[in-house]
Amino acid sequence: MKNLITKILRRIWTFKQPITKIPKGSKEVISDLFLWRNSDDWQTFFELIDVSGLFDTNNVKEENFVELVFFEADGSLILKKQIPVLKNKRETLDLSCFLLQAEGEYGTFSVFHSTTPLAVSQLGSFITERGYTSYKSKNSILRSYVHGNLDAVSFDGESISLLGARSFFNRKYNLQYLLDRPALYEFGLVNSTQYQRKVTYEVYSPEGGKLVEKKTVIIRPGGINIYALKMNEINTARVVISSSLVMARPLVFRTNQNNMDVFHG
Repeated sequence: MKNLITKILRRIWTFKQPITKIPKGSKEVISDLFLWRNSDDWQTFFELIDVSGLFDTNNVKEENFVELVFFEADGSLILKKQIPVLKNKRETLDLSCFLLQAEGEYGTFSVFHSTTPLAVSQLGSFITERGYTSYKSKNSILRSYVHGNLDAVSFDGESISLLGARSFFNRKYNLQYLLDRPALYEFGLVNSTQYQRKVTYEVYSPEGGKLVEKKTVIIRPGGINIYALKMNEINTARVVISSSLVMARPLVFRTNQNNMDVFHG
């Protein structure tokens, strides 16, 4: 009986609440909503490869292209730009070249490939870009890399659709990392749903579970928020993120003197 109740509750919790939705059109292509940072303190780079050529080596075109699409933090469009991609080649893109019109210091971008290989379409699947973005802070010598995480948006050649799903219930996401000091932590959280979402960050001290800090923000559709937390006064802390996002898993930047790291939380 206990197992049956558990299964029923799990079904209720997950019913029509996928992490991401499947695109409506069979010829659409998919991308993550990657985070860009561009300021005197930050640079962002993207590793561009011909993903389509990896699946169809016999019939692949000599040259494909991708559609780069950049958004502000509020989800508004900055720029669309087609970039050629040669087969069996990799190119590191310095994204600052494309962000001259950007008003903010961070936002999101997507990478849509022009060709869906036959091997992919025959499986009823979609070509997807979830590659590697790298970041460099002014105080660090090396760049830090992180891969894409979600099927966040799709593109049919004309319009872009958000694929993120919302939960019927408010959920709590426990960051899978224990914060320590001294360091500056920045949590970049994307809203890939069609509606604005309220997100609450709660910071707890592990000693006794005391609430140290709480902040609530609104993230617009296709937008992103970066919440900064400086760890000076407490030794360690854990973060809980409450929202109606199915999985509110942020990108975490940890900066300490001349060291910087970025990872999925």
